[in-house]
Amino acid sequence: MTAQHDKQLEARIQAAAEGVGIPSDLPAAEVEAYRRMYRAIRQTPLPALAPDFACRLEQLTRDLPEQAAVEIWILRGLGALLLVAMASLAPALLQVVAAAAAKATLLPWPLLLGSCAALFFAGAVDRIALVRR
Repeated sequence: MTAQHDKQLEARIQAAAEGVGIPSDLPAAEVEAYRRMYRAIRQTPLPALAPDFACRLEQLTRDLPEQAAVEIWILRGLGALLLVAMASLAPALLQVVAAAAAKATLLPWPLLLGSCAALFFAGAVDRIALVRR
């Protein structure tokens, strides 16, 4: 038998243990073993929480920012690199913006405004559909 077949058989035995009857093609002893295990789990009482459980949990989670110091410094370094890259691209970006502004007089403004209105309308419809879901 393959591992996939074994997993499928195990899943069928577990499903049969959760049900009422036992299918004839499954080993009854294994189904009964699962049923005894489920019964034992259901009947076992839950232990009471320790009196200082909340304090201990708060203490475990209090120092999380300090434990993430390496990740915070990595992100700060990446942010600094991003700012340097943006600053080095600023002259080229300014040239592109200046060239676009010079050609802006040639744009068909009614078509541009209609496109913006269509995008706004599509976004509004999407938000309304999202809220209704």
